[in-house]
Amino acid sequence: MTVSAADVAGADFGDKRLSKRLVRLVETLIASPSASFPDAARTDAELEATYRFLQNESVTPQRILAPHAGATAQRVQGATGWVVVAHDTTEFSFPGEREGLGPLTDGGQGFFAHFALAVQADEERSPLGVLGLRTFVRQPSKRKQGHSERLPPEQRESFRWRQLVDDVEAVVTDRGQVVHIMDSEADAFELLASLVEQGRRFVIRLKYDRAVAEDGMRLHQKLQGLEGRLTRQVKLSTRTRIRPPKGQRNVDRSSREATLAFSATAVTLRPPPRVYGSAEPLEVHVVHVREVDPPGDNLK
Repeated sequence: MTVSAADVAGADFGDKRLSKRLVRLVETLIASPSASFPDAARTDAELEATYRFLQNESVTPQRILAPHAGATAQRVQGATGWVVVAHDTTEFSFPGEREGLGPLTDGGQGFFAHFALAVQADEERSPLGVLGLRTFVRQPSKRKQGHSERLPPEQRESFRWRQLVDDVEAVVTDRGQVVHIMDSEADAFELLASLVEQGRRFVIRLKYDRAVAEDGMRLHQKLQGLEGRLTRQVKLSTRTRIRPPKGQRNVDRSSREATLAFSATAVTLRPPPRVYGSAEPLEVHVVHVREVDPPGDNLK
């Protein structure tokens, strides 16, 4: 995808001067994408104009992104074959005393931005653009562990996954072309039920060993007994953990070629005990991926 200021030219702030300022700002940042605002600005007056633009109450992330999301949706519509929409959250950290920020995972302060990035599902993996964005600030909490599980879904941080799926589906006309991809943080029964009910196409990495309704087994046990459907050679990159893992899912590893075996089955998941509201058993398809004969110091 070629980056262009034309993607934001239609931003509506209720003031044409702000719209023009955004285009000039994006043109400046395209020329120096890794530069800070002071380094990217050509003059002190231009830097001051940038700060005034960002401090204007009419300027919001959603209004900045809206025309780009529309242009991305058009690129999705014109794409050949499937389009993957990758959902993930990024932390923005800031030093010093600042208003309007909250605690981050590592103890710093900042805010979170939850993105939906469209990528064409071909060999090139061509990025098509951002289809949605949700920002939020985490509030300091003294709640006991597990209390959030009893809150209505819309009052939890995890509700952003569902919100962003709805945002994407609202701008993409050919919904059958889009597959939502999420990591294990999105493994919430309420989200799974909502996606199935609305007919969304999705792949979510499982986090919990859920109960299977058909035979009383746990999901992990059921998957272990599946026969492999196919294998594939993949290149695994070097990985060094940033934080000590809670389990053994993200251990250090060196780069190597790996043989992955794939199996799949349809299952009916029982609702967990703490699911909010009433919930029925949920029919889903599960794909199990494991490494064949991994080295002794690496996990499957």
